[in-house]
Amino acid sequence: MQWPRLLLAGISWSVVGSLQVPIVPELLQKCFVFGLYDVGLAPGAVLWVNITNSLPSNGTVLVVLSHHQWHDWLRNQLTSLPVDSLGPHNHTYSSYLISNWRQPFVSRLVAKYTLRAAKPDRYYIGILNVHREVMLIGGTISYENPGGQQLPLQLAHLPDLMWVFSIAFGALMMAAAMMLSMRRDATLLHLFLCGCVWLKSVELALKWKYLFVLSHEGVAPLWRRQIWQLVSKLHEVLQMGLLLVTALGWRMLRPRLTSIEIKFTTLAVSLALVLVALQVGSESAASDVVPVSFQLLFYIVKVMCYLVIIFAMNFNLQVINVHLAESPVTTAIAAFYRKQEAFMTLRRVFLALVFKPSVLLWLQLSVLNNPGTEWIATVIDEVWVWCLYVGIFAAVWPGVHNRLLRLVLASEVTQFAEFVAIGREQVVRATGPPEQPTGPQWQQAIIAMADEVPANAAAGNLDGDLAAPYIPLASGD
Repeated sequence: MQWPRLLLAGISWSVVGSLQVPIVPELLQKCFVFGLYDVGLAPGAVLWVNITNSLPSNGTVLVVLSHHQWHDWLRNQLTSLPVDSLGPHNHTYSSYLISNWRQPFVSRLVAKYTLRAAKPDRYYIGILNVHREVMLIGGTISYENPGGQQLPLQLAHLPDLMWVFSIAFGALMMAAAMMLSMRRDATLLHLFLCGCVWLKSVELALKWKYLFVLSHEGVAPLWRRQIWQLVSKLHEVLQMGLLLVTALGWRMLRPRLTSIEIKFTTLAVSLALVLVALQVGSESAASDVVPVSFQLLFYIVKVMCYLVIIFAMNFNLQVINVHLAESPVTTAIAAFYRKQEAFMTLRRVFLALVFKPSVLLWLQLSVLNNPGTEWIATVIDEVWVWCLYVGIFAAVWPGVHNRLLRLVLASEVTQFAEFVAIGREQVVRATGPPEQPTGPQWQQAIIAMADEVPANAAAGNLDGDLAAPYIPLASGD
């Protein structure tokens, strides 16, 4: 599907006030050259064409094809004429195929066309080069759907979807921040996570504003697109950094990272930020082509960080398993079962994040390939990311104890109460009845003390935020 790329292509200010897609001048010697590909238009939509061929040639025709007509052209292979009909070595193609509208031109074509059709459809606008002569085509093609809608029909609901998902991510961040503010065991890891969700909400809000302006005015200044893409890339880098430090065990297995881990994380995030700035700053209003070097380097850094993340997660899980196998079941050791569950959840979340592009691509090619279903892929993408953040919150949420930990605490409380009772009985036998008060008050005091001591010890060990007890590892400094 090329319509998202064509829509978000370089947009320039248009005199007619419609969505204007520029055609960059380029030497071509093809049978058919696309101007617009797979654009949803409704009956009554208006097309403005301003195309120039700096190398004039005969047999050049601008055609507007519906989706069904384009597939008919493909089935007929553009119907080449018999070889000897116009002389030997003829490579001429027939232009007498069914189309919605056609207009011959030699050097320049300026025209306006109102679409006549029975129902909305996807359209393809291109230049048919009958004699396959060399052309130097440039200019613009503008369109406007009925009701002043400047976006193609596939993207007409996209601004509303971006607004809804921006509110959804913002609500998730506010709910998590309010609940964490009431807990004394929240850490910087939770603040980092809330910052990622907030940045995602801001990204969708900026994308909504850009598409909203584009849908109503047909044009949008370049700075709006650059700011939206900059925030989008910043969210991607921040998300990568969050997964990296969490996989390394920060605030989960250790209170701080080693110097080597800090240097690697700082280098990876700094390099990604520099590449993001260069990638966004190198864009221009005349083209949607991003320098391949910046984009390729950014993906190389991202893949390296992903490899470190999956290795660190598996390594830390193995360390936890070994620690659990070699230690008796106590309150401190029972907390490691919670850490094990957290790392297992984080690994599932990371794998879901890695396989998300492949799943979406398969859905677009195999399931969501019918007209009018393109927006569903956007919904699935944003819902997927929202669920991933919910999974991360569930994995690192403070004060979540497993059933084994509660059983161990209850067992320690019972053992301590029995120990206190046995010790008191031995003291009474040796020295006689004590003078201190007896009765229900004394029994309640013993029970309260028995409950308090293990609870305080457990609280001191757990710290509620998955940060303690820490596994003793080599510092690596």
